Amino acid sequence: MEKCGFTQSELDPCLFYSESVMLVSWVDDLVLMSCDSTLLNTLIADLKTDSKLTDEGKLTAFLGIKVAHTDDGKQFTLTQPSLTECVIDTLGLATDNMHWVPASTTALGSDVSSEQFSESWNYRSVVGILLYLSNNSHPDIAFDVHQCARFSHNPKHSHGVVVKAIRQYLLHTRDKGLG
Repeated sequence: MEKCGFTQSELDPCLFYSESVMLVSWVDDLVLMSCDSTLLNTLIADLKTDSKLTDEGKLTAFLGIKVAHTDDGKQFTLTQPSLTECVIDTLGLATDNMHWVPASTTALGSDVSSEQFSESWNYRSVVGILLYLSNNSHPDIAFDVHQCARFSHNPKHSHGVVVKAIRQYLLHTRDKGLG
């Protein structure tokens, strides 16, 4: 990548950048982004001479993240519909109690006096999926998910209620994402 004029990010070793191109690598996949399509095509041609590279065209999905482009190609939205549906299906709640806001404004406490969490779904597993969603396509749920994750070692009933509230919000916003 350095031969092609890229600098590796100090914060993410999979991210490389130059003045007008960003490149993300993951195992044997590359994602290239630039506003200059001519520069991008030249770079792809250069990379093909040095390695076995297949150009799969416009990015539509990467690591389970769906990429939807605007008609002019200048903007895109990231969503994770399969993981969102996984949370919705796992919790299996009724759809009549939708939440229109993503998070509460107060911190979630340990709630030592509350009864233990006792639902049919795995608290840690659902919170793990929610963490992945909040990191990649739903930063709007990050605060509540973080609060729930703090109690993964010993969840109480009240913590499960918050997870269900996040689910209800996702139900309402399942077609929304990071854009």
